[in-house]
Amino acid sequence: MRMIPVLLLLAALGARAEEPPVLPAKVAETLADFSRYPERNVTFNVEDDLNTAYAATYDLLMDLDYTPAAQEVKLPELIGPLLAKPQAHKRLLAEAVMARLKPAANGTEIIMRGLYVAPDRNFVIDQTRRMPSPAVANFGALYAAKKELIKRTGQARIPALLAQQQENLAQENNLKETLNILQLIERATTPQCAAGRQTRELLPAVQAKINQQEKLGQQIQALHDKIREASKNRDWLTAHRKADELLHVLLMNQVSRDDDRFVEAEALREKMRRALAGQGALPVSDIKLAPAEDNDIAVGFTVVNASINPITSFKVTISTIDAAGKPSAGRIGASHPFTIEPPAPLQPNQYFQITVRLRFEAPAQAAKAQLRITAISWGKKKK
Repeated sequence: MRMIPVLLLLAALGARAEEPPVLPAKVAETLADFSRYPERNVTFNVEDDLNTAYAATYDLLMDLDYTPAAQEVKLPELIGPLLAKPQAHKRLLAEAVMARLKPAANGTEIIMRGLYVAPDRNFVIDQTRRMPSPAVANFGALYAAKKELIKRTGQARIPALLAQQQENLAQENNLKETLNILQLIERATTPQCAAGRQTRELLPAVQAKINQQEKLGQQIQALHDKIREASKNRDWLTAHRKADELLHVLLMNQVSRDDDRFVEAEALREKMRRALAGQGALPVSDIKLAPAEDNDIAVGFTVVNASINPITSFKVTISTIDAAGKPSAGRIGASHPFTIEPPAPLQPNQYFQITVRLRFEAPAQAAKAQLRITAISWGKKKK
């Protein structure tokens, strides 16, 4: 016996799986007889002419995951039979639909008809009083929403529109318009179809991204206000710090470096750096005192590189005074400068926090610390 190549066998099986379902003749006839089971018929009118209504109805059925059966007719006034995926009664029943169209006074009358069949039982018609699916029962409203969607976008197929909205979300582009289109698609689909499920997954993701952008916009505006206020008061350290915080906020929100907001923030920080550099290459701030072991006192402070070159190390002298403004007594090595070496060269605009321990022979009264940078060692600029 000759063996069939595996790839050819798989291809044959795949082709067979994609073949249209074949309804028994009696089932197809019953479905096409709109006088039988009239309670399964849903009638509505649209303003479109017959050809336009036919195309819109057919496209919408495709969007709702209905598949043409082998007996599909090709008539301008009749659509179907089409078959949905099994979704009813524990996924044992599938809805078969037909649509009949005829000219009306101001457009076209459409009658949608849905019968449930059991694909695993040779498509026998379900004899219960099961009502048509939401897709059939609400087809008039779905049609109207689809028409508005086409008018808004100029596109007839929902899957292509969804792909565009997915891309907009990924690129964070036109998110409010994307939300509006998705809301229209939601109205034009059901939660049961693939397009409907995808739409209802995208909607909260887009809304969350819009909320994030609005919150980011508020943060940006608040920091700009603080920078302007600090600049007005010539408080260049605060202005620079807020400009640096602005860049940090943009980075945390994954704003691209070529985004206008990021470019503007970088230029603003550079402007504040130049103003701050008037106070020296290494301004000191946030000086704090705390008791350490024995009689010692810990002095914490922050420096920022306001120059345009990296700093590999620097020396700082620190003195403390009591509440009366007099030098704290009992200091060991009072005139000794501390050499500070950051783990990596301190780059321009970079902040660095340091804690230095001052030695005292006996408990000291220290209300305030005074710091002075006495020397700076420079590194090479990054190329």
